[in-house]
This record gives sequence, C-alpha cells and structure tokens, in this order.
Amino acid sequence: MISANEQKKNIKFGYLYIAGGIVFMLIMAGIFATDNIDNNTREYVVMALVAMIGIACIFTGIKQVRDNKTLLEGIPKAVIEEMMTEMAMFKNLDLSVRDITRHMTSEKEKYFLKNPIVVYPDDITEALEKYRDGKVTRKEMLVWCHVMTFSQCYVYNPDRYDEIESVVKAIQKRLVNEEDLSEEEIFQFVSALDNNAEI
Repeated sequence: MISANEQKKNIKFGYLYIAGGIVFMLIMAGIFATDNIDNNTREYVVMALVAMIGIACIFTGIKQVRDNKTLLEGIPKAVIEEMMTEMAMFKNLDLSVRDITRHMTSEKEKYFLKNPIVVYPDDITEALEKYRDGKVTRKEMLVWCHVMTFSQCYVYNPDRYDEIESVVKAIQKRLVNEEDLSEEEIFQFVSALDNNAEI
C-alpha cells in the first residue's frame, strides 16, 4: 500500500487536474463568449478536443482525490465498496450480522462511523417481511434491532427518523421479551412506516 505522504501528494495532483480542467472549460467559455470562432470543420474539431481534455481532467482529478482519500483511511477503495454492499444488504436482512462482523475491522468501523449507511423505511419493511416469511429467526431479528439501534455505522433517514426509530424500538421491545411478532403487529409496523406515523 502506498504511504500516507504519497496519498496526500496524489490528492494534491487530483485537485490540480480538477483546476486544469476548469481552466480548459473557462477558455472554451471565453472563446464562445467572444464569438471568435471561424465557421470551419478544423475549428470545431479543435474546440471539441479542448472540451474533451477539460472534462477528462476534471473527472480524473475527482477520481484521484476520492480514491486517495479512501486510502488515507487505511482501506483500499475496493474493500470499502464490498463492505458497503454487505452492510447495505444487512440493513434489510439479506445478510446476517455474522456475515458483516467477520469482515469488520477497527479501521473499517472508523470509516463507517464517518460515512454511515442510511436506513430507509423500505429497509425496515423488507426486514419485517423476511421475519414474517420465516427467512430469519426471532434471535436474528433481535440482533438486527440492536445493531440498528446502537451501531453508529447506521443512521435512520433524517426525513423519516421518528417513525423509523419508533418502529425499530417497538419491534425490539416485543422480541426482547422472547415473544414472536404476530401477523397483526407486523402489519401495524409496516402500515406505520407507509403512513409516516410513529408507533
């Protein structure tokens, strides 16, 4: 893995690429603003090439900055993307907590504390449907509730925070007493999420 100093240099070069691309685009805008273009094919080809160079510089710079900032967290970008996919699958119980914790490290946890996975009402609904259909056990559902409640690697969608929190807490309260959720309760929870209502 490249050193932190090299990564910081790469980030600086990334910003230079972005700045260079912006300069190219400003040159283009200036030429068009002055309307100083001959109406011939060669002029148009040159202008198109300048525009393409500017766009390529901007995108190259953005990619370089993003990739190296991820590396500065101590984790390769591909590993972060894989972990994000797994954590996104866990939030609606497509994966078990065992599947995600066996790959979790302190460095990855630090990354997700800064870049948490957003939980939406649909994720809660999907988890409840899997429980209702017998695809997950009561214990797995309870562990899921604990992770959603206490792990700072997940955050509820701010626009729907109150109803998501109330539903997860209600599920947790029922399961912690070693009681299964009834069909009626599951329907009540899903309806609350659909109707933006708290339990």
